[in-house]
Amino acid sequence: MVQKKPLVQQEPIYRIGPSDILEIITWREEQLTRKDVLVRPDGRISLPLTDDIMAAGLTLMQLKYRITKALSHYLEAPQVYIMLTNPRHWEISVLGNVRKEGNFQMLKPTDVMQALAMAGGFNEWADKDEVFILRGIGPRQQRFLFEYSEVITGEKREQNIILKPGDIIVVP
Repeated sequence: MVQKKPLVQQEPIYRIGPSDILEIITWREEQLTRKDVLVRPDGRISLPLTDDIMAAGLTLMQLKYRITKALSHYLEAPQVYIMLTNPRHWEISVLGNVRKEGNFQMLKPTDVMQALAMAGGFNEWADKDEVFILRGIGPRQQRFLFEYSEVITGEKREQNIILKPGDIIVVP
């Protein structure tokens, strides 16, 4: 009998998005240091000496590199430090046969099991093996199956996906 290794889902790296608030420090250049830099709805940030910089979708390290590169046209060997001071809130919805339907705000990556727990778990009418997650809108909307009994026994742990902002969990 072959023993299956348990699947370990790594925490995803945080990616900057609209409404995040950053602190950007340029060492020995106080006039370039900025607190409360808001990532605009278009995903860009504004800083002195640089054109608008696309921040959305980047990690903090990637943004640090972009800012350092932009400032290097004006400064010799700039040293930039970035901190995420206020992350955007992720909102997901849990609908159907759960004890507490509604929208839930996430401050960190959350998987399907955690979201179902936040919704109080299944009610007595829930079809636990026909749960699905809707991601996106319109013709590009994706649908993911979540079979609770298979996930809980470890047979289909890969179905316990990390949710993304706007995901909808439907419990028939």
